[in-house]
Amino acid sequence: MSSMYRLEAASLDPELSEGLAARVADPLWYLTRQWQAGEFRGEDAGTPLIADLEIDVYEVTEVQTGRARHALDASSPPLEALVEQEHQAPRLTYRDRLEGALTLLRRLTASDFGDHADALRRDRGLRFRLSQTADDGDPVGTRRLEVLARNGFDAGRLIKRILDSGGIDQADPFKGAPTEVIALVDAWMTAEGSLVQGLARETGSAWRDDRQEYRFRIEADTGGSEPLRLQAPEYTGGRLDWYHFDLSKGEGRPKPSGRLRKRVLATPLVFAGQPAQRFWEFEEGDAYFGGLAGGEGDLARSVLAAYAAVAGDDWYVIPAEAPANSILRVAHLRVFDNFGPLDEKGGYEEDSWRPVPATAKRDVDAGNRVWRWQEIADSVENDPENTPLVFIPPVLASTRHGPLLEEVRFRRDEGANLVWAIERTYQGVYRRGVGRHRPPESVPPVPATEGDWTYQLGTSVPAHWLPLVPVRITGGSPQIVLRRGRMAIGAGQDESEARGVLLRPGRIFLLEENEVPDGGIRSTRRYQMSRSASGGVTLWAGRKKGPASGPLPHSALEFDALKGWRGKPPG
Repeated sequence: MSSMYRLEAASLDPELSEGLAARVADPLWYLTRQWQAGEFRGEDAGTPLIADLEIDVYEVTEVQTGRARHALDASSPPLEALVEQEHQAPRLTYRDRLEGALTLLRRLTASDFGDHADALRRDRGLRFRLSQTADDGDPVGTRRLEVLARNGFDAGRLIKRILDSGGIDQADPFKGAPTEVIALVDAWMTAEGSLVQGLARETGSAWRDDRQEYRFRIEADTGGSEPLRLQAPEYTGGRLDWYHFDLSKGEGRPKPSGRLRKRVLATPLVFAGQPAQRFWEFEEGDAYFGGLAGGEGDLARSVLAAYAAVAGDDWYVIPAEAPANSILRVAHLRVFDNFGPLDEKGGYEEDSWRPVPATAKRDVDAGNRVWRWQEIADSVENDPENTPLVFIPPVLASTRHGPLLEEVRFRRDEGANLVWAIERTYQGVYRRGVGRHRPPESVPPVPATEGDWTYQLGTSVPAHWLPLVPVRITGGSPQIVLRRGRMAIGAGQDESEARGVLLRPGRIFLLEENEVPDGGIRSTRRYQMSRSASGGVTLWAGRKKGPASGPLPHSALEFDALKGWRGKPPG
């Protein structure tokens, strides 16, 4: 007779309190390990319960682009649109003028005011000049404009006539027109706001051709004589954020326009992949920060991994809603932890609050200011209280981009000792991008007789390859700048010329030499559209600079070439 025994795990405690207690046979061993690891050396292991926070608020009221100043308020367009918008006076396209005129004619006809529409068509002073639309690079767009111009007129001239006359009812052909016609034309001018804006006096742009970047600054109201100024010296376009701004040189810390006060509960920080805070707690593993790999120079990745794995459960969140379009500074922060005694009525004693100074202030006091994180540059060095500034710009969450209108690639050619501005796309007369990818015109060979050499001064390049030659800034200065030149490009010795606005056709174009790295840069221009915080639709033409990609195409440029030997070699 044999017997068999089997061990089975069973819990007699329905509450699982024995398993959750995690009892050990030798608790002294754990205490010893904690002592060896230095866990008993902490000066204060209290948990923050309540946070008392005060934030200085500087409301941004103005943005300056070039010589133009734009007021900022709740109804203003997003900051990207204000900075990147182009002054429309030289950019008012022929298509805009014709389509705007056809829109007004349709509205007049649909409202039984066809006689005023006919008067606009017959007005010779508003006639559209087709001779201005000649563009051999965009023949299709030219033909489309001719179709639009058959029954239309120049809307830009009409709006200019209205503005010069002092009102719609004072301009021909609307003198003595019914009030319904005046209201209809006024609504049309409001809808065609881009045309009206285009006729305003040009006051400069934030775009710098010599850097291929935007430069502007903003001002915040301080309630005093001197505003708080931030500058964006190198905004390359695309998406604007707080890290594009620096504190203007010499700016101190003026008085804030308001102060935000909050007393809230300190909430532990929680994020995906965070290490478990409790003993025996199973981790979800939504993110594995231990698997991050980075090189010696990848400091941000190393900081993220160390923060998530080591100190992720030691951080607390103090929510504070701050208004957009404002510059913020934490003026005062103190916490009440579970070590602080209460008074006789159960309240918080004033001596039990612990002030929390800014890390930047501790670094400056210690003379070891080597670490900066999410702060406006130079804001701590110019602040006697050594607290950094934070800017919440009124920017867009997302933007819809149109097709390319212009594209220019700047590439170095060390053999020719110059930089090529390769204009791959430009905006045609029909307000669309037109490619300039054409092979170079062949240069007819020089007639050669038997036994003679032929000398060729230089070969041709494609018409859209524009040379940027180095020139001295001044006669006695060793510093140089790149200036656009011209080259002969064919049998007729026609000179290459720029067609897009990025290269400023018909005007001097200069580019800083240090802006073109070995890999080159790529500048683009396209229409962008987005909705603002108020729900309105904003449309503007913006530019963007980025690195070029791919090897430099061969230019086939040669100087001082000997060719054409057809006889027997001498000797």
